[in-house]
Amino acid sequence: MPEPERILSFAILAAASFLLVPHATAQSGTGATDFSPSTHSQDSRASARQPAAEAARCANEQGKFWEYHDLLFSSSGKLDCSALLAQAKALQLNEAQFLSCLHSEQFKASVDADVKAGYRARVSGTPAFFINGVFVGGAQPASVFEKTINSELTRLSARSSHPDAGCD
Repeated sequence: MPEPERILSFAILAAASFLLVPHATAQSGTGATDFSPSTHSQDSRASARQPAAEAARCANEQGKFWEYHDLLFSSSGKLDCSALLAQAKALQLNEAQFLSCLHSEQFKASVDADVKAGYRARVSGTPAFFINGVFVGGAQPASVFEKTINSELTRLSARSSHPDAGCD
């Protein structure tokens, strides 16, 4: 089974409350979801969003991706270098390590790849989610995610209970 993906958009901060829904689901202990932090920066202000996406990856190196993500989305929307550093300081990240990571642009290629993956999947806005390939778009309540996840679990359970499951 392919590794699950999570593409976050730092393009529209208003989507923050909806982007946090799968995060909460992932923490529910159901085992139904497991998101690896991927980032997607899309819109005419992408040049301002790219560093935020990279900064979140740098925070992940110190085990603070979700905390950093949550701070970014609850902040004033400023995404310049000083604001990104202020968020890192607020989380007590190792400042030298964070700045070294950010200035090295070591995650630029992977963030660019996430942008391309979003375009290939025809994601044209946020929020947008794929749960086992099932598209869930727009600002949806948690119940929509729960229904989709439960449907996928049922489908996968039925598939694995058949001896020829996965054979075409």
